[in-house]
Amino acid sequence: DAENLDAMVLQLDADGAPVETFGDGGHLLVDLGGPGDAFFGVTLTADESAAILAGFRGADPDGTENDDAVLALLPL
Repeated sequence: DAENLDAMVLQLDADGAPVETFGDGGHLLVDLGGPGDAFFGVTLTADESAAILAGFRGADPDGTENDDAVLALLPL
């Protein structure tokens, strides 16, 4: 749906293959509540039990809303 774009997280194993037990076959779509959501940065916690994601909840196409920054903690 071109009017509602969600952010996506992909978990890969050491060989670069999707981790099938994560999300839906290795990926997870995340709806942050805006029509154009995206993550632009990610890091793992020191114990690799969670990912910390930075991104934004996109503004609506007609420009009546501003983008909102998002910082999310995603348990793995």
